[in-house]
Amino acid sequence: MGLCWGLPKEKFTVPQRFFCHFYVVAVVWTTLLLFTLWAYAYKMAPSVSEPSLYSTIASHLTGGSHMFSFHKSHLTLLQHRHRVWSSVFVLLLMEIQVVRRLIETIYTFQYSPSARMHIFGYLTGLFFYTAAPLSLCCTLAPEVFGFAAALVAEFIVKGKRQMPAFEFELWESVNPFLKLRWFQWIGAAIFLWGWMHQRCCHAIL
Repeated sequence: MGLCWGLPKEKFTVPQRFFCHFYVVAVVWTTLLLFTLWAYAYKMAPSVSEPSLYSTIASHLTGGSHMFSFHKSHLTLLQHRHRVWSSVFVLLLMEIQVVRRLIETIYTFQYSPSARMHIFGYLTGLFFYTAAPLSLCCTLAPEVFGFAAALVAEFIVKGKRQMPAFEFELWESVNPFLKLRWFQWIGAAIFLWGWMHQRCCHAIL
């Protein structure tokens, strides 16, 4: 009777070393989201000192009767920019976490050949590490997807040689992080402390 009950359970399990699959999926997916969102933030949510803002100011000065409209558009621009770069920031923290977990799974953990986990737990893990990074930027997903789709379509139509050169300035891509709010940096500090603590615990185990 024990063998009869044990056989079906064995069929619905996978080796515990498949934990590695969670972090492979997480690293690939988080990296893709991070670089796409970062490119979107760099190109579509620039600094408020960009020429587009100057043109808005000039339009206001020449019009002379749209103070409230100008203030609202300026505030909306700042809020959107902050929201985009906040999402980049938390995705960057997620990337740091999943990369470390992947390295630990490959080089630190030693799984017993007989160790198994239920297939439901395995599928739940895959779902979690797909959904968790996406949840950090879900409010921006439609516009970022549109941005990426437009780039791909432009590349297909024009080809590599006719694509405009991508101008990248390191300071412009890092400077917005310095303008994040204080509580976001406190959250990042708590995350990094927990990150180091978990790393030390796993090294001991």
